[in-house]
Amino acid sequence: MRKVVLGRMAEQAEKDKIRYDSGKAKVKRFSKGEYVLLQEPPRLGTKLSPKFDGPYEVKKVLPHDRYEIRRSNQRGRSRKVCHEHLRSAPKFGVHSNVAVSAMNKNNEPEFVNEHNV
Repeated sequence: MRKVVLGRMAEQAEKDKIRYDSGKAKVKRFSKGEYVLLQEPPRLGTKLSPKFDGPYEVKKVLPHDRYEIRRSNQRGRSRKVCHEHLRSAPKFGVHSNVAVSAMNKNNEPEFVNEHNV
């Protein structure tokens, strides 16, 4: 009887792990040289202030889903940021300034080219 109970507990633990892992968000990984947008910190600005800034270029991939990024059109200081604050940059002009006005239904940024605004 004890072996049956232990076996069922192990089966249920495996099912629980599968169910728990299926609900976790997938980490978006970036590679060196890829262009990303950096999420702006929340502030007391207006509702229309940009949510993301960029583009930034990934200079180095660090352990634990962190990245060293640098603004694509400038030299100098680089920043180390966590993957949660980054989004893929749009594919149009690398050196154009990008403002993100909102997030769409799929939690993806909506891009606005500041030169056309």
